[in-house]
Amino acid sequence: MIYSCSEFTVFTDSVVSDSGNVLTATVSEARYSIEYPRYSSRQTLINQLYEAGVEGIDGVNLNTRDICLSIYLSLAYIDPRRSMEILRGMVSDGWMGLDAKIWPLAGNQAMWVVAAWEVYKVTGDNAWLREARDVTASFIDNGLLVCMDRNTGLFHGVQGKVAGSSGYCPQWMGPVDMYQACWLAANVEYAEAIRILSKMDMALGSLETSKDYGDLHVKLADDINMNFWMADKERYSSCLYGNLYPMQSPAVDLTGLSLGILFSVATDDMAKVIVGSTYLPVRSRPIEAVLWGVASAKANNNDALCAAIGVLCHSVLQSGDAIDVPALNFRVIAGMSFGQEGIRFAPKVPTVLRGEKVIDNFHYRGSVLRIEIVGTGNIVESFYIDDKVQRSPLVKSDIEGHHTVRIVLSGELDKDDAPENPPSPFPATPVVQWRTSGTSKIVNYDDRYIYNVYVNGVYNDELEHSTFLLPSSSGSTVYAIEAENSSGEGGFVCRPLWVVPKDRQTLVQPEYFVKRGTGLIEDKIISKRYVESTRIKNRSIKFYTDSMSAGEYYIDVNYMALGDSLLSSDICPIRMLYVNGQRTGALIFPQSGSSTFGSGLFSNVLTAHLRQGKNTFEIVREVPYCVNDVRNPLPIVIDYVRMIRK
Repeated sequence: MIYSCSEFTVFTDSVVSDSGNVLTATVSEARYSIEYPRYSSRQTLINQLYEAGVEGIDGVNLNTRDICLSIYLSLAYIDPRRSMEILRGMVSDGWMGLDAKIWPLAGNQAMWVVAAWEVYKVTGDNAWLREARDVTASFIDNGLLVCMDRNTGLFHGVQGKVAGSSGYCPQWMGPVDMYQACWLAANVEYAEAIRILSKMDMALGSLETSKDYGDLHVKLADDINMNFWMADKERYSSCLYGNLYPMQSPAVDLTGLSLGILFSVATDDMAKVIVGSTYLPVRSRPIEAVLWGVASAKANNNDALCAAIGVLCHSVLQSGDAIDVPALNFRVIAGMSFGQEGIRFAPKVPTVLRGEKVIDNFHYRGSVLRIEIVGTGNIVESFYIDDKVQRSPLVKSDIEGHHTVRIVLSGELDKDDAPENPPSPFPATPVVQWRTSGTSKIVNYDDRYIYNVYVNGVYNDELEHSTFLLPSSSGSTVYAIEAENSSGEGGFVCRPLWVVPKDRQTLVQPEYFVKRGTGLIEDKIISKRYVESTRIKNRSIKFYTDSMSAGEYYIDVNYMALGDSLLSSDICPIRMLYVNGQRTGALIFPQSGSSTFGSGLFSNVLTAHLRQGKNTFEIVREVPYCVNDVRNPLPIVIDYVRMIRK
């Protein structure tokens, strides 16, 4: 037996459900390419799932956010040239990724970088390295100007699967809220992409820029650990949400946690406690189980690794999605990791996977390898190439011809515990009817929960009833409420209420400074209240206002949405904001949903220092940072600009 839980038991040849149904793998007679590696062991189920994964390569769906992750995990090892062509095909007009047009709201560009580097490490193709470096540098430099938060050092915007998922954030969050949040997965992917750019420049001899990006990677990793780590839960938060005063989300992001471990953002000690305290749902997707298995192996946790293998087997048999299974064979059982010097081997084989394992016909640069793993454990007792003992478990990159690699293991993985039961569900997110004067009410109040009030992100009080008065406060104030269960576990906070006294707020009408009107509004009188910005018309909107006092101000823009959904508009326009000649940051204008004229949507919020007296502003479509809409430029229709004194 490999693994057992309340719903199923995984044996070496099958999975048996709690109702007695037996699931086995079916491999078609049309065998996979003779050029692909083969795998064999005593565990026939794992053999069959590996074959199913390799068979699926030719039919892999390229139109998924997971494709770059799949290339990183194992496709680069099985078919590096095809992986290279897939990645090359994702680059168009200088932008890469499936979600380039709605970047920076969402995207998979950082994982493109990770996948591209993995392909280079396998192939050693310097032409590909130079090509990938140019694309990577463009993405990173754009991200630093458009997405990086100048206060926290973290990156805004959603990366990867979270962009299309639920459960990682409260339902009240719209596109701007999603962008303004800082996501664990996005930030660890950015950190790895920046580290890779440093490595690329080092390989190409650009030592100065390599150091700069290397320093930036170290700082971002530190910022992630400082802002996302939840010591009481012994893991990272899935995101920091809530806009002006971010809160740590209580949700578990398995992909973000796994990548944080694999990309070494988490320290070794952090990795051990993350894996030892985080529950792997038995109905996880195959790619999540694979990632968790590889992360568990790195953390040297036997129980968590066996659970991941068991969940993976069950999930693949249920879904038929086996494309990422080979990562288990390469990265865990053989412990393969690629570098510029060659392939290093550090197998992690649980005792339940007894017997010899063989990876045959593995093509690596100018060689074809047969890799034999003997025994179980995590210590390489001896390492042979063609029966000759080697000093270290390394196959050098200049190897040529056919060779046999033999690895003899001893020792065992740590018997650390892994949670067997799922955590209790979150309390329902409060739905609040806010009243700035008078009594506010929690509509879905449940007396089983405690309700905590937060003012400007800081705990203020506990509510005893469904109705309440807002705590008094002067100045710009943000209120939020969180439900907490009897175990002390909090859920998501409600949609925050931002209260702004009139004397702290200034509204500027850009139509008094630039050409007004838009052809998108038939009523010419109403049209003159708005300013339309395109790549030609009002590309730069300059205006000024007087400030009564110097200090920090929040700035955002009220605008009209032009599309019914991201699927229909498919573009997230960007504009850069300058204050007194200094670049302040990027404003994004998602076109999701619709808004009636006179009651528009708000962009994200930026922070800037204004001086007393006259201040100048410019909202500009700046090249190249604001041109993700090259093929189908979408106009922005602006009503007013809002400035709020902190």
